[in-house]
Amino acid sequence: MKNNAVLYTFNTNLNIHLPRCILHVVRLITAVAIIRFASIRAARQAASERNTVMRKLAPVALAGLLTCISQQSMSQSNSGLDNDLRYSQLCAKAARDFRSQPEWKNQDEPRTFTSHFNKRMGKCLVKVTSSNVVSGKKEVLETQHVYDALEGTVLGGEIVTKEIPRNGEQKTLGILMVRDGKMLGKKNPDEAREAYQWFEALMKE
Repeated sequence: MKNNAVLYTFNTNLNIHLPRCILHVVRLITAVAIIRFASIRAARQAASERNTVMRKLAPVALAGLLTCISQQSMSQSNSGLDNDLRYSQLCAKAARDFRSQPEWKNQDEPRTFTSHFNKRMGKCLVKVTSSNVVSGKKEVLETQHVYDALEGTVLGGEIVTKEIPRNGEQKTLGILMVRDGKMLGKKNPDEAREAYQWFEALMKE
C-alpha cells in the first residue's frame, strides 16, 4: 500500500508537468523500479532467513558428522579387536601343537611356555623358559628361548648363569645372548646389548 501511495503521488505530480506519452514511460519505469526494490528486499530477507537456518542447522550437521566418524572409528576398532582375538586363538593352537612335540616331553626339566603373535613379523612365537641347577657346580642356569611355533626354529635366546641363592641373595655370574645362531657376551658387549633389546621386544611387538 505504501509503495502504491508513493507511485500515485509521483504520478500526480508528473501529470502536471509532463506530456501524456512521456508520462506513461515514466510511470512504467517507476513501476519497474518499485518491483525491483521489492524483489531486492525480498531477496535480502530470504538470504537472512537462509543464514538463520544455516546457523541453526550447522551444530546439528556437525554433531551428525562427529557421530558418523565416531561410529566408523569404533567399527574399525572393533574390527582390529576381532583380528587380534582371531590371531591370538590361532597362535594359542599353534603353541599347543609346538608343546606336544617329543623334545618337550622330558618331565625332569620343568619348563613354561608362553605364546604371542608378533604383529611386525606376522608370526606366532613361543617363549620356552627353564631353570636348572648345574650338576657339580653351585650354579643355576636360567634359559629363555623364543621359537617360531609353526616352523619350530629358534629365533633367539637368553642364558643367565647365577649362583645358588644364599641367605636370600643370588648373584648373577654371566649373561649370554643368542641371535642368528651366534652366542654374544662379554667379548662383544655392544652386540649383546642390542641383541638383548631385540630379544625383549619379540614378545611385545
